[in-house]
Amino acid sequence: MGENESRFRLVNERVRDLVIDDAERHGEHPDSVSVVCECGDVDCTAKIDISLSTYEWVRSGAARFIVVPGHEIADSERILRQGDGYAIVEKVGDARAAASELDPRTN
Repeated sequence: MGENESRFRLVNERVRDLVIDDAERHGEHPDSVSVVCECGDVDCTAKIDISLSTYEWVRSGAARFIVVPGHEIADSERILRQGDGYAIVEKVGDARAAASELDPRTN
């Protein structure tokens, strides 16, 4: 499950980079990005629209993930913040260590 979550996080990092690169080519600065839910369900295809500043805040913590409300895992995550169509969760315990180890911004 942790590997699936980390793969989704890596996909979102690539999407973010593409959105920023495309906007900069047109002399623009994007305010938001559409990302995929970073839950552990390999069949989840939910998309989340989130401000770029909120996305960057999530990525500033190696144990943070963006999920659709209801996709939280109570025994390994705590909800930090909720917005319109998303929840920001932070891993706890062993899941926190695994998430930090697989963080694309530190590896």
